[in-house]
Amino acid sequence: MMDGLAEQDLVFRPYPGKRSLGELLGHLALLCEADLLISDEASEEKMAAFYTANRPDSLEEIRSALTRSADNLRSRYDLYTAASLEEKTTSWWGVTCTRYGWLVQIAVHFSHHRGQLHGMLLALGKDPKVSLFE
Repeated sequence: MMDGLAEQDLVFRPYPGKRSLGELLGHLALLCEADLLISDEASEEKMAAFYTANRPDSLEEIRSALTRSADNLRSRYDLYTAASLEEKTTSWWGVTCTRYGWLVQIAVHFSHHRGQLHGMLLALGKDPKVSLFE
């Protein structure tokens, strides 16, 4: 969905006080890796440090971060056995899920923001011409 974008599009903010297009893309780019850290019981402080250290701003940085984040998630889950997918972990704010449950949460989280991105692109007049669900 980013293919038709220019750097100047990243500042588009359809609603005051909400994320800009670039901020949403940056969040999406880091989401798999960040949610993986959360599933590993990272503290609130560790998560804040992660987001401070990882701020993709340009389209190139966003694409690179998205690839790295998804690859890290895939690599980790490739290592899990059926038994380890049943292991439960707890987020810093108290939500407990199995590893499989966390993967479902990550997929839902990503899909949610992907839908937001699609809507933002339409509002910007840049129809990505992709089906959200097939």
